[in-house]
Amino acid sequence: MDGNSNSGDKRSCERPPGEGHCGSNENVVMGDPRQAALDMVQRDEIDIFTIWLRYFAYGGDADELDFEAGIYGLLGLDEYDALILSWVVEELSAQ
Repeated sequence: MDGNSNSGDKRSCERPPGEGHCGSNENVVMGDPRQAALDMVQRDEIDIFTIWLRYFAYGGDADELDFEAGIYGLLGLDEYDALILSWVVEELSAQ
């Protein structure tokens, strides 16, 4: 999330068990997961720290400050981080 994208970066997928394979679009929230997460925060359904904690547990590598800046659109999310965030948003939406 620091803007220094490395196209050769091959991070491993740590998708939760039973939720499709890496790169799979099944069970992924459609649209921008940042907006979905921000909507949840603005409706007081959850706080950003809890979203970040789950994102980090699934393999996200942004620190809490960069993650929050990404949610608010101040920093971009790369494809990998957006995928992880979509898993988190989907999980939280199902609760």
